[in-house]
This record gives sequence, C-alpha cells and structure tokens, in this order.
Amino acid sequence: MSPSGKNEQVGATLWDHLALIMKWRKLFTVVLTFVAIGAVAYALVAQVWFKTESRILPPPANNFGLGSILPGLNMGALGAGSLLSDESNLVANVLESRTLRDAVIDTFQWMEREEYKYRISAYKRYTKLIQWELTEDGAISLEVEEESPELAQSTAQFILDYLMSEYIRISTLQAGQQRSFIEKRVDENLKAIEIAENSMMAFQKQTGVISVEDQLRTSVEAVAQLSTELYSAEVQLEVFKKTLPPSSSEVLMAQQQVNALRDKLDELNEVGENNSKDFFISINQGPEVGIQFFRLQREIETQALILQFLIPQMEQAKILEEQDKSTMIVLDQPMLPDRKSRPKRALVVIAALFVAFIVLYLIVAFIEWLRLMQIRDKEQYEKVDFVLDSAKPTRFFGKDRNDSIE
Repeated sequence: MSPSGKNEQVGATLWDHLALIMKWRKLFTVVLTFVAIGAVAYALVAQVWFKTESRILPPPANNFGLGSILPGLNMGALGAGSLLSDESNLVANVLESRTLRDAVIDTFQWMEREEYKYRISAYKRYTKLIQWELTEDGAISLEVEEESPELAQSTAQFILDYLMSEYIRISTLQAGQQRSFIEKRVDENLKAIEIAENSMMAFQKQTGVISVEDQLRTSVEAVAQLSTELYSAEVQLEVFKKTLPPSSSEVLMAQQQVNALRDKLDELNEVGENNSKDFFISINQGPEVGIQFFRLQREIETQALILQFLIPQMEQAKILEEQDKSTMIVLDQPMLPDRKSRPKRALVVIAALFVAFIVLYLIVAFIEWLRLMQIRDKEQYEKVDFVLDSAKPTRFFGKDRNDSIE
C-alpha cells in the first residue's frame, strides 16, 4: 500500500499497449499504409535476380600410388602423400581458385558491365553470387545467381566447362609427373641391380664362393672327417712306435700317413686364401666370407623386389596418363530459371511494415510518456524538454544556445 492508500501499478500491461495503439490508430493506419505502398513499389522496381542450380559428381578416388600396394604404410609420414590424388579436393580447389574467378569476370565482362574501378569489387560480387558446397553423399552443388535467366545459365555452364577442362589438364599433368618419377626410379633401380650383380660376380671370382651354406657345410664335413682319420692314424703310429723298431716299414708308413693327413687338413684350413678356384671355403675365412656374400645377396634381392614393385606401377602410370579423364558426371545440368530468386515481395512488405510499426510505436510511446511526465512531474519534464530542445542543431551549434535550465 502506498501512503495515499492506493495500489501503485508497476509497468505496463498488454491492455495498456493496445490502448496506446488504438488511441493513435489513425496515425498507425496512415503511416503503415504509406510504408506498405513504398515497400511494394520498391519490390516492383528493385533489381530482379535469377538463380540456377547444378549438381556434379567428382570422379571416383584414384587408388594409384604406393598406398594402393602398401595399405598399412603411412604415406604421409614418408612424405609421399603428394603422389596420391584426392579427386574431390582437386575439384574443390579449382572451384576456389582465383583463375576461375578471373575467367568468369573477364568472360562476362563484369568490370565493364558493372563499371567497377577495382577488381576486388568483382571478386566480392563473385563470392556473393556464386556459391558451391560439398554434400554429404560426395556430390558438389553449384548455385549461380545473376540479373537475367540467360546470364545465370550461361555463367553456370561456363563454370562447369572450365571445371572439366581444368580437371583434365591437372589430372593429365599429375599422371605425367607420376610416370616420370617412377620411370626415373626404375632406371636408378636397374643401375643399382647392375652394380650389385657386378659386385657379386667380382666377389665370387675372388673367393670362389657360389653357395656359402653348401660350401661351408662341405668344408666342415671334410675337416671333421680328416680330423677323425688323423686322430686314428696318430693312435696307430703311437702303437707301432711302442711295439716295433723305429726303422720298421710299418712305423715309417704310419708316419707318412699322419704327415699326409696333417698336410691335407692344413691345406683345407687355408684353402681359398690363395686359390679362388677351390670349392671348399677356408674355415678361418668362413664368417667373413659368409657375411660379405649375404650382404651382396641381400642387396640384389632388395633391388629386385623394388623393381618388381615399380614395373607394374610404371605401366599403371602410363595407362593413367593415356586414359580418358572426363569421368566427372554432371547429375543436374544448369537450367534456365523461370522464376526470380529475389527480391521476395511478400517478405519485403512484411519486413518494412514490421520495422515501421516498431519505430512508430516507440515514437508514440515516447510522446505519451512525455505527456504523463508533464502532468505528474513538471520538474523532471522541464529537464527532458531542455535536453530535447538543446539537441536541435540550431540550439546545439547556434548562437542562441542557452545552457541554463529555467
């Protein structure tokens, strides 16, 4: 309860707003009528725009390259990702390229037709009127808006034709670069194989090694057999020395046999050092010869595997370079639009009426607020009136300015 014994109402209700509108209904009717007429007139004389749409399907992803052969290998980590072509990205990059923008601007003479002074203005017009997006199913949707149906259709068709030609040019260039790269690598690989084979041949001529495993096995078996025979001959010699005179024929023959076996065993241990034609491998040189042989053999096998991988890739690159690149499918050709895309006359009229109503209502509400203030609080009203009066240009900058509040 207020001191005067009456309830004070805070804020305005819906009925207060409706009452205010009804009080000024004539003003609202007249102003909104003129606004509606002006909006309709603007919609009728405003520039009309037409939009055409097209839908294209990029070529399927090309699985050419190292990634198709070695799917488990991370090619990006090896720096070979540039060999793999992403067809959708290629099409998108062409659509976003400045070259395409310049081609559209020059072909349709935007600079002269629109009387642009700077090319950046034409770029802004391109960005506003030509839109594209990659759909969820992998297709590309292209929208072109122009001042006439024919111009919209011809611009969209020009973009599609340019996109097709650029895709073919870039794909052919890329395939040629891939083929050239692989051919160069094949030549290097053939030279590496030749060097490895010559090294192996020189090593075999020097050491007499043909098959390390077989020759070492034969050498070990021969050494073991000779060692056994030598041991038996030495035992027999000792027995003869103890039972027979030193000059007896049996002792002499046994000594000769022991000496022959020792010479043969020493020769087998030293074989291969001075005679490259021996089949046996020296036991002393066995580890070193084996390591050298396996290194050379590994190099030949490695280069052969690389060559086995590169030959099919080179043939595939040649096929890719020569094959037809025009695999881009136009799902929807750009049609000649029969209806304008903008301006939407109904939306223009509704938006104009809405804005006019809000502005007019605020003005009317402010006028009513001033009237109530003049009645209820004259001192406050005089301050507001002073501010409004001082805000007039003639008062704010004029000589008759008076900054005092009476």
